[in-house]
Amino acid sequence: MDLLGGEFGSYDRFRREFTQAAITVEVSGWAALALCRQTGRLMIMQIEKHNINVYPTFPVLVVLDVFEHACYIDYRNRRADFVEPSGI
Repeated sequence: MDLLGGEFGSYDRFRREFTQAAITVEVSGWAALALCRQTGRLMIMQIEKHNINVYPTFPVLVVLDVFEHACYIDYRNRRADFVEPSGI
């Protein structure tokens, strides 16, 4: 939590930004929280189509799969409902 608070100011702000990344990733992909090994800073990234925007120096710590296979049957085109249902 110290890293999240230091980078984003609060868990709530991290959650809002991570949720926005998951909802807006184009087509199918992932929202990810990664750590820059050079700076020690956290960053939220969108990973699309299995391999775009993945950097070896940024290990992924948390990922949310928003590919169609993860949510389409239950949520159809309501990605925001899939991202926010349980109140993480």
